Amino acid sequence: MQLECNDCFAVFEVIDLKQKVMKNQIHKHYFTCPDCNHKYVSYYTDAKMRRDIKRNMKKRKQYVQTNTVEESRRLLAEIKMNDKLLNKDKDALKDKMTKALT
Repeated sequence: MQLECNDCFAVFEVIDLKQKVMKNQIHKHYFTCPDCNHKYVSYYTDAKMRRDIKRNMKKRKQYVQTNTVEESRRLLAEIKMNDKLLNKDKDALKDKMTKALT
């Protein structure tokens, strides 16, 4: 996916997210423009969210390896629900951190 920098208008691809540990064990996940080094924060995570992300990754592995339709439907429903909850938590934490930093 190609992005355009809001500052220098360079077009670039995000290869990997960088991570910085903030206070209270909150991790900031971000990427930078390769031309002007403008930082874009993708999301923040706390310890609970990182634990939930790991659990969801395990469920995704189970989903790939499942043999029955019922089990795959159940796992997929759980994965989707967990993703919605995680995204809601990520958005709330990002709002909180943005307000705290300004």
